[in-house]
Formats: sequence, structure tokens, C-alpha cells
Amino acid sequence: MEDWFSYSNHCYYISTEKKNWTESKMACASNKSSLLIIENDEEMALLMSISSFSWIGLTRKSTSHDWFWLNGTLFKNNLSHFQNPNRNCGVIHSEGSEAEDCKDSYMYICKHNI
Repeated sequence: MEDWFSYSNHCYYISTEKKNWTESKMACASNKSSLLIIENDEEMALLMSISSFSWIGLTRKSTSHDWFWLNGTLFKNNLSHFQNPNRNCGVIHSEGSEAEDCKDSYMYICKHNI
């Protein structure tokens, strides 16, 4: 796949176009992948080092709900801005991850198992 890179047992795609969270999720699905689900600290460090503000596969229903990855796994850390009721989707950037408004437009990262 063009513009994808591999690391460990996965392929990654960092978009150059900006979409909202739902559109980003659908764009990844159309490439037989999903929005990035981070599985360990090493993967987090790698993607923080190469991505600017990008959507990842992390969301919650509202401020009163927990954060979950798209695969249903509970996110164990807190995201900055997590008390803002309009910020229910996750992004990654060079400083870590945080919550943003799902309607905002950012680049996105897709992940595919090799």
C-alpha cells in the first residue's frame, strides 16, 4: 500500500488530508484498517515522534463515561482537556494524547495488522 510504513507487526498510514473523527474512521475502514489503537508505550513513543495532531481510535460517549479504544479496550490514562463536554475523541501529537471535539478536522493515523 502506497504511503504506508511498517513497524513491528503493523502497517501505519499518517494522512495528509484533514477530516473529522467519524470521516477519519471511515477513511481507515475503506483501506481495510482502523484508526490507530495504541497497544504499548513503545508504539506510543514512535507515533508521537512522527505525527502532528492526528485522530486516533479513542473515544467516549460523554464526560461521564470512560475512554475506550475502538476495539473495546478501556483506556487507562486520562487525556488533557478531558472535562470539556465537547471533547470526546482522541488525538495524538508530539507531547502525548488529548481530547478534542470530534467535529474538528485533523489528520489521522490508520493501523493495519500485517
